[in-house]
Amino acid sequence: MTALLAVRAGAPPAVPGLSGEGAVTRWGLPLAKTAMDGAGVVTVGAALMAVVLLPGADGRLGEAARAWTTVASRAALAWAVAAVVTLVFRASSVFGVPVTDVLGGRFGEFVDFASGNAPGLGPAVVAVLSAAASMLARGAATAGRGAWTLAVASAALLPPALTGHSASSPDHDLASTAVAVHVVAPALWVGGLLAVCVHALRRRPDADVAAGRFSRMALWCYLVLAVAGVAAAVSRLPSPADLVAGPYGMLILVKCVLLSVLGLIGHRHRTSTLPRLRAGNPGAFVRLAVGELTVMGVAIGVAVALSETPPPETPLPADPLTRAVGFPVPPPITVVDVALRWRLDLAMCLIAAVFAGLYAAGVLRLRRDGVRWPVRRTLAWCAGVLLLVVVTQSGLAKYARVMFSMHLLQNMALAGPVPLLLLLGSPLTLARRALRPAAIPGDRGPREWLAALSGSRAARFSALPPVAAVISIAAVYAPYTTPLYETAMEIPLGHSAMSLGYLALGCLCLNGLLGSRAARAGHTSRRTPYSVIQKSNSMSRSRTARAPQGPPTS
Repeated sequence: MTALLAVRAGAPPAVPGLSGEGAVTRWGLPLAKTAMDGAGVVTVGAALMAVVLLPGADGRLGEAARAWTTVASRAALAWAVAAVVTLVFRASSVFGVPVTDVLGGRFGEFVDFASGNAPGLGPAVVAVLSAAASMLARGAATAGRGAWTLAVASAALLPPALTGHSASSPDHDLASTAVAVHVVAPALWVGGLLAVCVHALRRRPDADVAAGRFSRMALWCYLVLAVAGVAAAVSRLPSPADLVAGPYGMLILVKCVLLSVLGLIGHRHRTSTLPRLRAGNPGAFVRLAVGELTVMGVAIGVAVALSETPPPETPLPADPLTRAVGFPVPPPITVVDVALRWRLDLAMCLIAAVFAGLYAAGVLRLRRDGVRWPVRRTLAWCAGVLLLVVVTQSGLAKYARVMFSMHLLQNMALAGPVPLLLLLGSPLTLARRALRPAAIPGDRGPREWLAALSGSRAARFSALPPVAAVISIAAVYAPYTTPLYETAMEIPLGHSAMSLGYLALGCLCLNGLLGSRAARAGHTSRRTPYSVIQKSNSMSRSRTARAPQGPPTS
């Protein structure tokens, strides 16, 4: 209702003489979008409750967790239906015709709108992914299948955000990263709290365990949400004065107030209601949680209204390449420019910050336990994180967006020296020593999840040198022999996703070179995957030397 009133209040009046989309679409679109967002939150929260918050037993979901997967399956199905309805209303709004015309004489245009147009592609992808999440959650009995449900449901939250205002922002990479984080974090927070509240209200067992786990996760969601919100506002508002100069800025201020209120409520939970819940008195927790959910509902409504409100107009640059990459094209390359022309890649910066923070936390925990951790490993990890920042944030990354040769050089660094230094820091060994076993026997905490993932059949199979070699060949050649490269340069976060992919590729191959499994496989087979990368990059460099220099998007 908040979203509906806010959007309708800012909606322009109908122009006389034009048929328009009609009152059904004007009122139905925000309602359908709110229903789509609400169903997505419920799906993510139910999957989170089943997989993460409730204890399991030896990789199997308990009875209560399986009940939550049923909730996730039904909510995901409703999510898919709401996405289709949103798609129809969106087409009606864009075409300027009633819904009956969209589904009647203009159905062919509607299909094209859903498959190739940004406003229509988002809800269409949501419908497909949410339907997949519904099928995954149906009858899920293992933690692995539940984890896949949570991953697919989280991915289904992203398309509308990445095809909205952020995609048309002048700095669309920063805006898209901020909005992506700004969508997933609230869904985990709101959906998780709703599930915990219902679980506690029914006085189900393990409610205190679920609430304690959720409290720790919610704090991180709150911090990430605040940082991403600031980044999203900076990318969309030309100046701070725009916060009070129009409806878009005023809605941002309302969200800031609501976020502050939620922070105070969270502090009250941690200091008062959670201890009472552990003592067997869930009443105080449920009452405060209901109030928190009410504030969150208002915040979600404001977010929906914000997504439907045009941001302040920012003059777009005349240069098409500047519009494509999201920043002014730098001058001809020099060593000084590479060293000094830094530009924030928020996605890779957040990844580097997480790497540094988790490793530091592990080392500090070992030190508190009186366990020595080799300094050389810490230095190697720090050097790897620092090199990751330089490769993805410095002038090298900036020129990589407009010069194919620098793009290849960046990928070589991400697939070679960066993962080598990171692996020399032995992060998995540190995690195994620093993480505590699950407090409940048979349950899966972070340590058990790490062991399950690193020891899974997929991980063992991909670590085999021949398999890693095939993956290396495909990853090196596929982007440049197919339209994948051009597509990645055109979509939001495409370049960051490619950078992350090459970093993962380097870790996979070098882990086979340095790890114990590869040591048992023999020296020749150990060298196979990384030799493929080296030879492939050499061939790419020779091709680049013969090719004319120019922007990647050309």
